[in-house]
Amino acid sequence: MSNSKWRKLFTVLDRPELNIVEAIWEFIDSEKEERCCTPKSDDLVEKYVDDFSLVGPFAYKYIE
Repeated sequence: MSNSKWRKLFTVLDRPELNIVEAIWEFIDSEKEERCCTPKSDDLVEKYVDDFSLVGPFAYKYIE
């Protein structure tokens, strides 16, 4: 998925009325799944998600 589509998805998930606070993350360079919070809109940068949790900053292209 493109960077802009990831940003749009995370922006929608950040809406307070949805009350989505956690997701299961999987990255292409790891077989391990991480349960962690979802990023807020202000954590979204053009090519990556800023450091918002224990997962740390990461490029959209590594999300599986």
